[in-house]
Amino acid sequence: MTAVPFLYLPDAVSLLLLWTALSLLRELAVEHLRIDLVHLRNEAIEFGSAAGIPFEEPAYAGLQQLIDSTARLGSKISPARLFFVHRLWRRVLRSGPKDLVSDPIGDFERQAAGVPGKQVRDRLLRLRLEMVLKLGLFLLAGSVSGWILLLWLLVRIVWRLRSRPARERVDRFVDVWERLVSQLGRHTLTLAIQTEAGTSG
Repeated sequence: MTAVPFLYLPDAVSLLLLWTALSLLRELAVEHLRIDLVHLRNEAIEFGSAAGIPFEEPAYAGLQQLIDSTARLGSKISPARLFFVHRLWRRVLRSGPKDLVSDPIGDFERQAAGVPGKQVRDRLLRLRLEMVLKLGLFLLAGSVSGWILLLWLLVRIVWRLRSRPARERVDRFVDVWERLVSQLGRHTLTLAIQTEAGTSG
């Protein structure tokens, strides 16, 4: 008959300290994201005022709503928390009409396309890109499950680039990384908003 395994007091204390440290790192990551979004919101406000964009302009209001939603949902975002939401989201897209799932960033991009002035449109879209990049980086660096996903993605990218000439690998890595992080940020915000809608409903 084997003895029942148990934790010695030092082991329990070590686990408690590890859990505390990870919780503090998570809170710091969430707070850092919110600070970055405050700066981005202020930049959008300054740009809108300088360009004479009215606050009720749909694209401008839509950008503010995206930034506010990202800041509000930051504490709920991690690969582990969104995994099952992602599976349900894909199932809905396969089996039902696509309009059942909201696409807030797509809605904003359609609104921005109707804004007069190419420079204004480009700046709005650039602010959107900065927001999704920040969110994508937070997804990968703001939790333990994010670190695991980050390691897996880095290994895959490096493995795929192994056949390219050495002089091209760095530039190609940067291009792939920026595109991947922006796609992750965009997808993450969509999933997080679905979570919020499901909770409120």
